[in-house]
Amino acid sequence: MIALSMVWVLALLLGAVPLSAQSADFFVAPGGSDTGAGTLAAPFATLDRARLAVQQLKQASPGRLAPVTVMLRGGTYYLNAPLVFTAADSGTSTMGIVYQAYPGETPVISAGQPITGFTQTAPGTWTASLPPAWQYFQQLFVNGNRRYRPRTTKSGYLYNTGPVIVSAQSPNCQLAVTGGYECFDRFHFKPGDLQAAYHNIGDVEVYDFEKWTVSRLRLQSVDTANHIAILSGPALQDSNTGFLPGHRYLLENVQEALSQPGEWYLDRATTPMTLTYLAAPGEDMAQATVVAPQIAQVLVASDLQYVTFRGLSFAHDNWVVPAGGHPSAQGEPRVSAAVSFSRPSFVTVDSCVIAHTGGYGLEMVGAGAQQGSPTDQIVNNELYDLGAGGIRVGQLEQPSDTEANVAQGILVANNIVAGGGRVLPASMGIFLGDTHDNTVTHNDVFDFYQTGIEVCVPQPATCPFPHDNTISFNHVSRIGQGVTSDFAGIYLATYSNPGNLVTNNRIHDVTHAIGDSDGYGGHGVYLDNMTSNVTVQNNLIYRTSQSNYMNDAGISNNFSNNLLAYAYLGTISRGPALIDGVSFRFTNNVVAFLQAIQHPIDWECGTTAQQAVPCPQRFFFDSNLYWSTAGAAPSFITSMLGQPAKFTTYTMAQWQALGEDVHSLNQDPRFQNPTYPADDFRLQPGSPAVTLGFQPFDPTLAGRSAPRLYPPALPPAFPPQALDPVKDYGQPATAGQLALAVVSNATYGAVAAGSIVTAFGANLSTGALQAPSAALPASLLGTTVTVTDSAGALMQAPLYYVSQGQVNFAMPAGMAAGVASVMITSGAGIVSAGGVTTSAVAPGLFSADGSGKGLAAAETTIDGVNYLLTAPGNVAAPMNVSGGKTYLVLFATGLANRSSLAGVSVQVGGVNLAPVYAGAQGVYPGLDQVNVLLPATLKGKGTVSVTVTVDGSVSNAVAIAVQ
Repeated sequence: MIALSMVWVLALLLGAVPLSAQSADFFVAPGGSDTGAGTLAAPFATLDRARLAVQQLKQASPGRLAPVTVMLRGGTYYLNAPLVFTAADSGTSTMGIVYQAYPGETPVISAGQPITGFTQTAPGTWTASLPPAWQYFQQLFVNGNRRYRPRTTKSGYLYNTGPVIVSAQSPNCQLAVTGGYECFDRFHFKPGDLQAAYHNIGDVEVYDFEKWTVSRLRLQSVDTANHIAILSGPALQDSNTGFLPGHRYLLENVQEALSQPGEWYLDRATTPMTLTYLAAPGEDMAQATVVAPQIAQVLVASDLQYVTFRGLSFAHDNWVVPAGGHPSAQGEPRVSAAVSFSRPSFVTVDSCVIAHTGGYGLEMVGAGAQQGSPTDQIVNNELYDLGAGGIRVGQLEQPSDTEANVAQGILVANNIVAGGGRVLPASMGIFLGDTHDNTVTHNDVFDFYQTGIEVCVPQPATCPFPHDNTISFNHVSRIGQGVTSDFAGIYLATYSNPGNLVTNNRIHDVTHAIGDSDGYGGHGVYLDNMTSNVTVQNNLIYRTSQSNYMNDAGISNNFSNNLLAYAYLGTISRGPALIDGVSFRFTNNVVAFLQAIQHPIDWECGTTAQQAVPCPQRFFFDSNLYWSTAGAAPSFITSMLGQPAKFTTYTMAQWQALGEDVHSLNQDPRFQNPTYPADDFRLQPGSPAVTLGFQPFDPTLAGRSAPRLYPPALPPAFPPQALDPVKDYGQPATAGQLALAVVSNATYGAVAAGSIVTAFGANLSTGALQAPSAALPASLLGTTVTVTDSAGALMQAPLYYVSQGQVNFAMPAGMAAGVASVMITSGAGIVSAGGVTTSAVAPGLFSADGSGKGLAAAETTIDGVNYLLTAPGNVAAPMNVSGGKTYLVLFATGLANRSSLAGVSVQVGGVNLAPVYAGAQGVYPGLDQVNVLLPATLKGKGTVSVTVTVDGSVSNAVAIAVQ
């Protein structure tokens, strides 16, 4: 750290040396005048005036070879219109044009306007009337901090109760579903979540969290009688968008919810518009700098050549939700960028800051007239506090696209891209569209709610030309944060295009929407939708909520020489092979994982081979080093085409006998210090990985290499649902510390082989359902449970109940006691795994309220024919024991494997009793019962405690009432 700090100090000192007036052709300063000469002593006031002066200089000096330089003094330049550059503002290969910051100063070019004249109308409440000509805005910045509009929920989310289905098709109700047509401009809500009389209801916005997209729609009206919210326009109309049942949403810009410091509301029903702001602690509104965006973009350039922008700051573009709402699409292609270049050639953006945006930060789209490798450069910049994504290179396929006219040859290097998705959370840090021959290298990308770095989108087939793109030495972290699903640190949807390379990146802490019942897909590297011919090598990937590597349907991908660690569900996901051929080669990788199950995600065979996999023609594994922090040998789990629940599990030896991983080993790789927060996965000398052919590389080289202060930490824009790096990833795998916690259904404690248990987790089912009868199914809503006992036997478990966070099932009868592995696969294909230690017996008595304590779930009988509940409705029903003929029937679990009836005793009110029966109930799997005759001596005891001892193990205590 000392050396790095000294380099940074030296850089500051060198940059502070003032240059003479002859070092620039023109100067601009906030206090200048556009009628001035543009000199250091008499600078222009605007950059646009300097742009015109450069045109005039070019015309007056046609033979000039020296670059033209314009320097901007420090301060804020508030624009009245976007800065527009065209081909007429270009330089040449021998005379470039440079717009740069005056050394040691920070010029900020703002598309906003300052707000002054606040009046305090109540303690902490300030209002300002805005000029009549001002545009409506949806972002506000106070002293450089983004402030948010009021939401009805101050923490957490609201949850819809499903889409509206109508009988007749209409423009906003196009999707045919069971029962009619699904509408995308309305949804059902829970009673009380919305009101009908919101002030300016058309300005109230709904964030609709779909899967990988988040639509932002406007409220039109609320039907409180039928609990239907009606919107001004629809989301995109397909099965992955709209109001998916049980998904999250938020209501924003609700005047009635304005209540917390830092919130604000713009009332455009007044003339002029009125801004109300609740000051944050410590803010002096008489001195505060308050800026509201007013112009859609800061800088727009087309056909510009040989121009460099260096050391400038751009901020405050005014992207707003359209009147009909914003239907979200992958990559957010319809969202503008604050700084936009169309068809640039040899344009460089160097050492600039782009911050406080409503949309994307910076884009370069289309190919310029001059082509080379590279022609354009986005280097050494800092982009943060972004409404949408950071950097966009190229766009989605246009009808006029050709190999020659799409964006190409662009270098994106040494940038910090952070704190994105503050307005549109389904946005990427760096997005490459239909573009080729680009290099994205040595960037720091972090704090986004969707993918870190993405190349194109999967549907429809919108990328015919994304080839020969290199994504290398990037540090990508804190991605997803539990807000969206189906993404990765680095994501490619490049189809069969060749030459794409993902190498030497460091990717970690990638978390999908783990709180959603159908949340899925937090991967390290994701090759989606038949993406093929990609090389993924020399990457460090760790702490991902689903898998380190996802290969979906593509072929001829090479995944080699990577360091992979601590995928929460499994190291590899492999989707259905829609194309015949070897989907990937997985060789010379080092794999450390938390559980003994190594590949528990969808693992399907190809289109022609319907048998259970592995299919040798589908993939190839060899020379890998595996290691479980739990010390267990890895298992390899595969499934049949279209039937992920019908999987096959292989031990390491069985896997190798099939021809996979023949030369691979199961040994400690000897990382330097893999524990959080050190995260040092470099190998110690003598690591067995090297003997297998692994080529060591230095993961610390990933990320921005030049010293630069990081942007300020930003508060979350949406409630995160991230996994904890210590609690969820940082400790060795033991029972209850993995994706599942498995406990007795009666006591929430110890578990016996063959007993009824409960597994707690996330995304365990797509809904809630109870088994319809005592003939328990192996699947409910597509959720299945597989148990591998201590002897290695794999068995399906019968299910009592499934929900998002809980599954009740019976441990299979006949299983061996000891350490068992439990794997739950949801109907959405999401897999959770955990371990549990089972005993031969672990007696547990069921209570009437299901808590494991209090009144017993029991019956009494005198004649063996008529039975009475001891606690109907969880209220004690005192029993008459005076005749000495009353039997108590206790319902229990975990005692069927008792050694003998003599090994069971029942303690009632301090009296030790011998049962007449203790064993399986006989109808419901895993349910046991204990029958004991109650002595007359208990008469008048009132409420007494009941326990059962089985082979020395004592149950939990419940209670009965006697009279």
